[in-house]
Amino acid sequence: MDRSSTEPERNLVAPGGYCGVVQQEVLNCVFVIPSLCVQGVLSFDLFLYDGCCRRSFDDDSKRVHSDGSGTAKFTMRLRYMAHSLGFGPDHLAHIFLPTYYETEWPACLVDPPFALAEGEYAVTGYFRHALRDIMGYLQARTCYLDDLVLSMKPRQLVLLGAGYDTRSYRLANCINGTSRCFEVDSASTQASKLLGLDAAGVNHDHVVFVAADFNAPPGHDDWLGQLLLKGFDVEAETLFIWEGVTYYLSDTDIDTTLQRIVATCSRATVAMDTFSYEYIGRWGSYMRRSFGEEFRSGVHRGHEDQLILRNGLVLAAPLMREAAMNQKYIPRRESGAFVCPVFEQSGFCFITARTP
Repeated sequence: MDRSSTEPERNLVAPGGYCGVVQQEVLNCVFVIPSLCVQGVLSFDLFLYDGCCRRSFDDDSKRVHSDGSGTAKFTMRLRYMAHSLGFGPDHLAHIFLPTYYETEWPACLVDPPFALAEGEYAVTGYFRHALRDIMGYLQARTCYLDDLVLSMKPRQLVLLGAGYDTRSYRLANCINGTSRCFEVDSASTQASKLLGLDAAGVNHDHVVFVAADFNAPPGHDDWLGQLLLKGFDVEAETLFIWEGVTYYLSDTDIDTTLQRIVATCSRATVAMDTFSYEYIGRWGSYMRRSFGEEFRSGVHRGHEDQLILRNGLVLAAPLMREAAMNQKYIPRRESGAFVCPVFEQSGFCFITARTP
């Protein structure tokens, strides 16, 4: 798939070029002590707040149905940071910050380390932040899927588990009606999103919102049944973006979803991201404890394509793993080092597949 003529130009050169590499390293040292002190103190405060003030849920579905997805708000906050640093494409993420501060962590605890990181990056082209590495992954994921939408210009775009995704309001073929946009998610997350869009005056008349539960059995009440009721055309060229969702579902739910797409849609492409079993095992308990949303499935590193092959799909593009993500989407410093590299051994992978 040739995307060279449709991919947007991105700034992949970090600031700080007015000083040489040696001067940059000296400036880095100047930021070390305040950066570590601020993040250390605020991390402890966040720990106390998480344990004493933040709502806890013994079942992840309660969390999603009550406050909306916490992980969706978390990824939105990091997309906002990437844009504020100057290289992230999501210039609309900021409109959802109020709901993040209200239901996740207050601004007084999370904003100071972000502000310090922004200042350090502006001066040195580098920054320290506990979430730098995962932000690099989210930067790559956002850009990869943006490029796919812009290159394909599908007749229909379906965002499965849309969260606070802003593609429907940022990308030209979505805004001008070339691609009819459907956003599928829980009713609570959609209600929160609509409040943010309305408060910011962002037009969403061109978007079809479909409230659904991915765990519902096949039928009129599941996500595809609801999609069909909203006017989805099974014969039209369609791109399904399944971003940041699969690892929160069981293997059975994933297979059921993909098999329903294959059985129902004649010209469908599915783009998704996956985590390895090693990553799931390392971070599963943290995700449940911090967000009330548990990792439930993964893939074997090096065999990610088995996920789509066993469900009747075929690869539409080469798998993209960490090294390629870094090369294509992560900005570099003057020294050549990546600013926020995706971990080479993290087990992240982007998959684009299509119906036969």
